[in-house]
Amino acid sequence: AGFLHFLHTQGLRTTLNLHPANGHQPWEDTYAEVARAMGIDPSSGKYVPFSPGDPKYVAVWQNVTLGRREQEGVDFWWLDWQQGEAMRGALKLPPDVNPTIWLNHLFWTKPIFKSDVFPPPPPPKALLEEGQKKEERNEVDSRRRPLLFHRFGGLGSHRYQVGFSGDVKPHWETLKYEVGFTAQAGNVLFGWWSHDIGGHTEPVGAELYTRWVQFGAFSPVF
Repeated sequence: AGFLHFLHTQGLRTTLNLHPANGHQPWEDTYAEVARAMGIDPSSGKYVPFSPGDPKYVAVWQNVTLGRREQEGVDFWWLDWQQGEAMRGALKLPPDVNPTIWLNHLFWTKPIFKSDVFPPPPPPKALLEEGQKKEERNEVDSRRRPLLFHRFGGLGSHRYQVGFSGDVKPHWETLKYEVGFTAQAGNVLFGWWSHDIGGHTEPVGAELYTRWVQFGAFSPVF
């Protein structure tokens, strides 16, 4: 929390990467609260399944687990849902709902999941002016525009997240594809794209990395 506060004093905002498919595990610091809220005895050590189709689970996840980190200074989330559309039933989602775009929607509209049972934490201290009244602090928090870093969930995703193209292989063919792909994404109004500069899955040569950096410098999000 101290480091995040320092970054705020430098005018920087921070994000953390989330892989939510494994649910809540016993070693997490909010496990006991989440388990009890979802009707699981914490002493059992049983994990809490990830259920983004359950409003109660979403309220607990957003306000208790993620809210704790936001209170410490995390400004927005890099959501890394990699399971595609294969887990709809287990996620308690209707068969025609794409989990990726649904998660984008949840994070963009998460104030609707605020509740008296699982109240959200106060806004990060770094965003508040010293001496503000409670009503003024709430107004500051409500004016914060949502921000999310996530994968493309199909047509309509442009209204939500900044997109990233996933864990790409560092090949010349990949870079060539990304150049055209980024420009053409504007045809469906999705202009905010970011890519792994230099690839991700294996080492990259100096020449290819240099060209990728050059492309990144002129991309919507570097």
